[in-house]
Order: sequence, then C-alpha cells, then structure tokens
Amino acid sequence: MSAHDHEEWITVLVPLTELLKYAPALNGMTGEQGSYVMEFIRYEEVSRDLVARIIGPHKADRHAVAVH
Repeated sequence: MSAHDHEEWITVLVPLTELLKYAPALNGMTGEQGSYVMEFIRYEEVSRDLVARIIGPHKADRHAVAVH
C-alpha cells in the first residue's frame, strides 16, 4: 500500500473472476468514491476441477442447442 496526496493505492494480483466482484464491493466500502484500474499480467493454468466447473455449463448449453 502506498499513499499519494489524499489517496491510498493498493497493488494486488487477483484472478479476473474475483476482480469482477470488486467494483460493487469498492463502491459500498467507499460510498461510490473509490476507483480501480485493471491491467492484464499473465495467464495461469487452472486446476482440472475448476476447468470442469467453468466448461461444464457451457457444454450442457451447446448440447441442448444441438438437440433442437
């Protein structure tokens, strides 16, 4: 964490899925006065169970469309 004038800057690395939840939480914590910047750093491999949770619902949707 670092201070700049009357601001506090926090630099962290987080998964994109977590960052998507951050804006509403930040608005709530700061009375809609906070802001953030997102910058892509790298891709990382995910575990097999997480891959299954991500892809599984999409496979079901694709199969349902093919059946109709």
